[in-house]
Amino acid sequence: MRRVNAVDDTHLYGKYEGVLLSAVAQETENQIYPIACCVGDKENDTSWTFFFEKLKSIMVDGLDLCFYL
Repeated sequence: MRRVNAVDDTHLYGKYEGVLLSAVAQETENQIYPIACCVGDKENDTSWTFFFEKLKSIMVDGLDLCFYL
């Protein structure tokens, strides 16, 4: 896996309202793999903090690790 990962969100509408937070990684052959996803009640600091705390617990930290939004 490359050390640059993408984090994004999308709003959910209809019966299931809220926000879907997700993180993906791209490997050397340009295949994209999901790393983590989380459904929150709304897009706020609490939802993002929870998501990044859980993401941090499964990622190996290093100086070359980068996330972009």
